[in-house]
Amino acid sequence: MIKSLITDLALVIGGAYVIYGVGNYQLFPNISEANAAGVTLVAISIVAMGLMGLFGKTYGFIKAAQ
Repeated sequence: MIKSLITDLALVIGGAYVIYGVGNYQLFPNISEANAAGVTLVAISIVAMGLMGLFGKTYGFIKAAQ
């Protein structure tokens, strides 16, 4: 439970950092706009996977508590 929670949090935080870094030209300063959009889309999908895991675990926890 805790291990998968930490994994989901790491996906969300890591993906958010990549999106922030690409948007502020700190992570890949000399990358073209098309490549930056591709990296951002991949990072958004990673964040979405992490959020789906977090919401699923929260829903399961609430459902089990009833």
